[in-house]
Formats: sequence, C-alpha cells, structure tokens
Amino acid sequence: MERRMRGNSHVRCGVGENPEITSKDYLSLLIVVLLVVVTGAVFLVLYQDSIKDIWNGIVNKAKTVFGI
Repeated sequence: MERRMRGNSHVRCGVGENPEITSKDYLSLLIVVLLVVVTGAVFLVLYQDSIKDIWNGIVNKAKTVFGI
C-alpha cells in the first residue's frame, strides 16, 4: 500500500517509512552539532590564555631545537 505525504504530492512514503522519524533524527543531529560548537567556544574562552602559553612553549622549543 502506498500513501502520499501531505503538502507534497510527488513524495511517496512506502511501507516502513516514517517522515517524522527522519525529521527527529536531523533535529537530534543538529542539537549535537550545536552542543559541540558551544562547548568548543566555551572551552576556547575559558582556556585561551593557557592555549597561547602552550603554543608559545611549543614554538620556543622548536626554535631552540632547530636553531631558528
């Protein structure tokens, strides 16, 4: 048995397909991506000075090792 989705007469949902599940999956993925981005931004703000110190230490060590 075949049925058509509301609002789009060209798209068909076959047996076992549920458009609501797909929408929920994409919404869940979007939420995960947003959480990762926000967590990264918070981490960067909180540890920005430490990251700069670590990077400067790496650069200085490379300069002394390679005589730059």
